[in-house]
Amino acid sequence: MAKFTRHLADPTIHMQTILVGKTIVGSMATFVAGGRTEITYWIDRTFWGRGVAAAALEQFLRLESARPVFGRVAFDNVGSQKVLERCDFVKIGTDKGFATAPQTEIEEFIYRLA
Repeated sequence: MAKFTRHLADPTIHMQTILVGKTIVGSMATFVAGGRTEITYWIDRTFWGRGVAAAALEQFLRLESARPVFGRVAFDNVGSQKVLERCDFVKIGTDKGFATAPQTEIEEFIYRLA
């Protein structure tokens, strides 16, 4: 709760809950890192492949006015790559980043929405 309270109080973070009907299935947020607006989201695995992430991102981007927006996606996360591309993000490069789940550094694709 402390983390979410801190994030909700930060004016540079825009957070939204993702609902399917009345069920919470994920979250989405933009935040500023290194002077750039970045996007992050999480969807419950049971809702993957149903278009939930893309629909939520489309709605979120109507509310979020900052441009450009950058997204980072693990090289092997084809689903998230498709979500960003469906919402007009363009792959602009690669980088290394620390992945929490495997607890190691991985290759990431960097996407940009103008």
